[in-house]
Amino acid sequence: MAEAQQRSAAEAAGQNTATAPGQHMVLPRPPHEAPGTRRDEQYRDPLSRATWVLALLAVASDVVVEEHLTRVDDAIRSLPEGSRRALILSSSRIGASMAVSEQRRGSNLAGIDGLSPLTVLLVAHHVRTEAYSRFTIAALRDMAPYGGAAWPALLALGDKMRNSPDEDVFAALRAHKPHVIGSLGHPPTYDAVTAAGVIGPLAARPFDFPLDWVLGVEAALARTGNEALGEVADTKGWFR
Repeated sequence: MAEAQQRSAAEAAGQNTATAPGQHMVLPRPPHEAPGTRRDEQYRDPLSRATWVLALLAVASDVVVEEHLTRVDDAIRSLPEGSRRALILSSSRIGASMAVSEQRRGSNLAGIDGLSPLTVLLVAHHVRTEAYSRFTIAALRDMAPYGGAAWPALLALGDKMRNSPDEDVFAALRAHKPHVIGSLGHPPTYDAVTAAGVIGPLAARPFDFPLDWVLGVEAALARTGNEALGEVADTKGWFR
């Protein structure tokens, strides 16, 4: 019924709608839209641009996304603050739901260099977590202003904490507080040497990190002759 109505409307407009068997009908271009015009240029209002960005990032292939990244970045920069905020939250929720069902797109993050932190974050919402290793620590830290929607950055920092913890990683995590708690993934299993190097920053600001991470470091140290976490707590006066 809908296709018949579309065909009748096209015929009334003088369009040739004949199709060969097995082919899909091509609907006529709206009369106000010139040939070759991109949708992101044709519709410049904030709602249309935000919708175009979200739809592209959520469902397009890696190749298509990479081809349009510069235009996506320009569109995002042009949005007013309220529209950007709505776009961030919508993208975060869609990306998180796709992550749970393991239906997210590939792992390609090529072409993100030079883009705004917000554009990089929106792309990260819709790719698999193995792509996050591409992020620099500076890029992960720059996502901190976006709060809980910056969960890809926290997952990536959690992975860096498990594999190569250092002061730069700790500084980036501190930039994300209070959203760090519960957002870093599973706790690390450090050897005694790594745990001894990590306990200092953790002990200095224990409430900035998930409890299971602090206890995991304590468990690693307890297997050595190093100072126990309870002694560190007394020395630092955590509970006074």
